Amino acid sequence: MSTSGLMTEREWRKQMERASKSRPTYCGAQCIVKNQKSNVLMQDRAFHAFLIFLSIVIAVFMPVFIPKAEKIEYVQIITNEQISEASVREVSDISYGFPSDMALQSVTYTSEQLLRGKLLLIDEEHPIPEGIPAPNTFSIAAYGKGMIPVSDLNIKSGRETIEALRGLFSGLNARGISGFAVSGGTLSAMQQREIQLDQLTRYAALMSLNDAVVRTRTQTDAPGHGELEQEYTVEIRPNLASMALADDRPLGETEHGRYLLKDIWRYGFVQRSPNGEGAKKYCFRFVGKAHATAMTYLDIPFESYLLHLHQKGEITVRSDGEIKYIILCKPMEGTHVEFLLPISATYEISLDNMGYAVVACTMNE
Repeated sequence: MSTSGLMTEREWRKQMERASKSRPTYCGAQCIVKNQKSNVLMQDRAFHAFLIFLSIVIAVFMPVFIPKAEKIEYVQIITNEQISEASVREVSDISYGFPSDMALQSVTYTSEQLLRGKLLLIDEEHPIPEGIPAPNTFSIAAYGKGMIPVSDLNIKSGRETIEALRGLFSGLNARGISGFAVSGGTLSAMQQREIQLDQLTRYAALMSLNDAVVRTRTQTDAPGHGELEQEYTVEIRPNLASMALADDRPLGETEHGRYLLKDIWRYGFVQRSPNGEGAKKYCFRFVGKAHATAMTYLDIPFESYLLHLHQKGEITVRSDGEIKYIILCKPMEGTHVEFLLPISATYEISLDNMGYAVVACTMNE
């Protein structure tokens, strides 16, 4: 360098060459660091490869370390031998038409009398008819004289229904079968509404309001359309107090449920909604032994049975070759209806809430 402090061009070039070897190159305000970019890129590729390898290891070996869900085992209330003893069909024959050699008498019934019957179809499309008498109910626990297991002492039902329940549970106990209880009985319209609102509130917390409404309508009857708003329907479930785990499976899928379905018709009950959801699948209607026998023998549900009666008009049920029941059905026109009925028989009458009157005749022995 010259004594004046100025560098020659040759000295300036040598100094720049030395500086470029030790410092990064700057371009304006941006620093371009040579060789570091390629190092970072290599590190990213290695990290991504490690993640891919780790995901493959997890996918392959994770099922080995996750324990399998234990199979739910329900308490078996009855044995397979007891199930096999239950017979669905004791009757030997069902025919259509009326015996020609039977002594008959004319009997006339009013609509008020028929409204007290056990065959009223009550559902979403068929509300409880106007003029129907209020249910005459009693405590099942008290009137059943302690022979009918109940889940709540406040459950009520009609007198005929309770007597039939007493026969049912007496028969089960005589065969050493337990594990069932009446879990529901006759409800008022207000109680039916409370149940529906409670159900809707519970589902609304778990799903959208629209889905909650649909689910509630599927599983719960609306007030005025409730199966339990008359005195002939009860809910019968496995007795949860005697079970380690609540069994909410359809009755047809359980050992104890199949036995109940095979045996309950003997006491005049039929399952109201075999394919129902929620509490509906546990509802049983007391229709009387004549209708329960015919319905079970024909293997058709309640609604289909009523339509079958509309079509046939007359059904004769025989047991061991002898006439046991005669069931007659005709349209209800006006306020009265007349039937020609066997003299030597007892009668059960009902409207079906679809414009027809039905009489079930039980032949005297």
